[in-house]
Amino acid sequence: MQTNVTRLLQAHGVAHEVITYDSGGAALDAVSVARRIGATADELFKTLVARGDRSGLLVCCVPGSLELDPGKAAAAGADKRVALIAARDLFATTGYRRGACSPIGMRTPLPTLIDETALLHQRIYVSAGVLGAQIRIAPTVLAQFVGARFADLT
Repeated sequence: MQTNVTRLLQAHGVAHEVITYDSGGAALDAVSVARRIGATADELFKTLVARGDRSGLLVCCVPGSLELDPGKAAAAGADKRVALIAARDLFATTGYRRGACSPIGMRTPLPTLIDETALLHQRIYVSAGVLGAQIRIAPTVLAQFVGARFADLT
């Protein structure tokens, strides 16, 4: 399967694996997606976009089994407050639809944080940019490619 995400990774020689699954054409929660691809919800990272009161837009990748802690995200991003952007604004901001948002290949590169629990895994899963596909990639490789930092976000 070719997506903008896979094309970018291939063009830069980044090691990854594409995992496809039947989404039924609808966004699924992270736990359901993890189950469909044979992964744990701790290995599957959802990509959330937030707005900090000082720094502006911020991408946060957190395990599917956990929720983003806005206070921790604010501290990691040097903000006082952080709130998720409205789902209706996601496509205009990132170029991705809800349920298929990837930290790779956003319309405009944004500061990105990955929850530090990613480092507990040799490989993690993030969206390939479309419903029905995930990328399996080493967390350090992902962080280097998107210029992310690891932080306690949950």
